[in-house]
Amino acid sequence: MKVTDTKWMQNMTDLVKPDTANKPSQDFAAILNKAMESKDDKRLYQACQDMESILMSKVLQAMRQTIPKSGWLGDSFAMDTFESMLFDEYAKLISQSNTLGLAEIMYRQLKQNIANISPVQTDPEK
Repeated sequence: MKVTDTKWMQNMTDLVKPDTANKPSQDFAAILNKAMESKDDKRLYQACQDMESILMSKVLQAMRQTIPKSGWLGDSFAMDTFESMLFDEYAKLISQSNTLGLAEIMYRQLKQNIANISPVQTDPEK
């Protein structure tokens, strides 16, 4: 799949905003815009890694939901919060280890087309 249009990225950021509420300055679209405006390869790669991390976090949470809870450790809001944070950290580590390669694929395609892509519109009202 070629990444030539950034509208799908805006849709993805809309889907993951509830999980990234604790880091508003780290919004994927905002980081991508900054990287594209400044032509900063390092920032662009970081944005791609963040996107891969968000995707992996969703995958890990979906995988966890398939396993029945035993009640051995208790079922509480604190445990759910801990598991969510743990999966977010696992996702970051997976993304940083470059084992999947999704970030690398997105980075190469965005870098190749960065001159032709206009920045993602972060304000949906415009």
